[in-house]
Amino acid sequence: MYADASSGTTRAFAVKEMDARRIARASCGLDARAVLEKMREEYETQRACACAHVVKVYECARDARAATAKLVTEYCARGAVMDARETFEPMDLADVRRILRSILRALRVCHERDVAHHDVKPQNVFVAEDGTYKLGDFGCATRVARDATTGEVELVCKTPGTPAFTAPECCEGEPADGFKADVWAAGATAHALATGAYAYRAENAWETYQKILQCPLDFADIDARGDEAFSDLMRKLLDRDPTRRLSASAALEHAWFARDDA
Repeated sequence: MYADASSGTTRAFAVKEMDARRIARASCGLDARAVLEKMREEYETQRACACAHVVKVYECARDARAATAKLVTEYCARGAVMDARETFEPMDLADVRRILRSILRALRVCHERDVAHHDVKPQNVFVAEDGTYKLGDFGCATRVARDATTGEVELVCKTPGTPAFTAPECCEGEPADGFKADVWAAGATAHALATGAYAYRAENAWETYQKILQCPLDFADIDARGDEAFSDLMRKLLDRDPTRRLSASAALEHAWFARDDA
């Protein structure tokens, strides 16, 4: 909490702290300087995606001598949409719609600004005091290059941050469309919120990737919700073929979002 001397009020911020030396010891091929630079890149990338549905960033303070860094962000008073549990009560579809719409709006801005978030999941969607849903934690985000001649986005040589929300085309570490991988993760997030469980769960990352690669997604619990438009959208967000998968912008035009949630 920080006091504003001019108004006599206090303002809350969230602070993400990083011990670069400790992280470097646990990482392969990184030194403390590189870890500190990564925090700076996270700050710059998140700031570049500023919009109503992305958590605001205010400052990245680094202490090179102590090898520490602090990322100061907006404080979302209601916390994350979900904690680390893998099973929970399914949400009302009206709430799922508001959350998914907010995620897709955030991704639309990110993708327009050539950023792939690369770690969309319920734990990275935060709720502000006014109830606005915001995408946060850009620690895995990456800038996406474009071909200078065609303007087409280049493939990302990076595996998304959380196995359970990883698109099939990313599970073997091959270059993939980072934007379409984000859309899969958004769909997997909505699938989890609507069903009360992750679509893919296993003992470790490798086993999770194998399940995603080998097991078709089960839409039975989605269809059981009795909303044909929702079922249709889920199949289009979670299409195993990224060339057929909707973009964030196209998904926001889906009929399921035309309903009035007022």
